[in-house]
Amino acid sequence: MISGGYEDDLDKLSEVTYTGQGGRDSRGRVIKDQELTLGNKALSINFEKKIPIRVVRGHQVFYGPKIGYRYDGLYLVKNYYQDTGINGFKIYRFYLESLLTTQELKKISGFS
Repeated sequence: MISGGYEDDLDKLSEVTYTGQGGRDSRGRVIKDQELTLGNKALSINFEKKIPIRVVRGHQVFYGPKIGYRYDGLYLVKNYYQDTGINGFKIYRFYLESLLTTQELKKISGFS
């Protein structure tokens, strides 16, 4: 789900650089490095096996709906790597590409 939870995310509608999960405390502050476990491991398997993932955008992000959440279709994990995030901790970045065209995405999102 793309909902503005990580400041390292980059959303270009049909292309997304998604920050993996983990490394945060109960208040949402980044306090440690992310690990290749749980959702991050699942996304790495999707990359290796070329299995698309479903992307949902929340109202908190620029390309999200005005309220609530919207299903924006299937995306392929085209690449992933470990990087140093804005806060100085190690994060996983997942590069996602939509199976829909930019025009199709603009139409369903109301950005046409």
